[in-house]
Amino acid sequence: MKNLDGKDLVTIIPLRQGSKGLPGKNIMKLSSKPLYMHAVEQGLKFSDRVILSTNIKQIRDAKLPDRCSICWRPSSLAGDKTPMKEVISHTIKKESLENACIILLQSTSPLRSEEDIRKCKELFNTGEYDLVMSVVKKDNKVLKYGLLERNTFTPLSDPDFCFYNRQDLPPSYGPNGAIYIMDARKFMIEENFPSKKIGAVKMPPSRSHDIDSLKDFLMVEKLFTEHH
Repeated sequence: MKNLDGKDLVTIIPLRQGSKGLPGKNIMKLSSKPLYMHAVEQGLKFSDRVILSTNIKQIRDAKLPDRCSICWRPSSLAGDKTPMKEVISHTIKKESLENACIILLQSTSPLRSEEDIRKCKELFNTGEYDLVMSVVKKDNKVLKYGLLERNTFTPLSDPDFCFYNRQDLPPSYGPNGAIYIMDARKFMIEENFPSKKIGAVKMPPSRSHDIDSLKDFLMVEKLFTEHH
């Protein structure tokens, strides 16, 4: 599978041990298979290969499908405050992916559909964006917010929005963490997620749940069962 530039497509799935909110969540069973396997199966449908960046021994020792491999993550990159950009950079370097395009799928967003991934891939293939990500509608009152330094308030967005009635504010969206697609070389040049030209694909709240606690898992499990 190639993108429009003829580059290989590689899915990276970050899987860290030691979640404080829900220990062992990445290997918990969702519909009879480990949570991470749902992301693996989707990645294999949309890319040439899938790489699991992990420090979880049970995953390292598990039998994985063809075209799926492990990039063992050092403990220095497995802390709960480790930035995702460092994990992605390590994987790109370790697996020599500088000439590939990366699809990043979070295992904790198992409600994303194949159609969601397909739309992100198609938008990225237009060549108009350095990064494409999935987003979900958010409370637009955030447009009224700002930063406060001593007594100075600096609006995060258009200053006029601070004085709008909420119903007059434009719709607001934020990343839901389910899907990111980017060029690996641009990522390495910027040493971060490319942010100059970002494309977005909307996902409904019903498919945007992220698992961070047992309550989240039980809710996702219920929704997953209802729709599969």
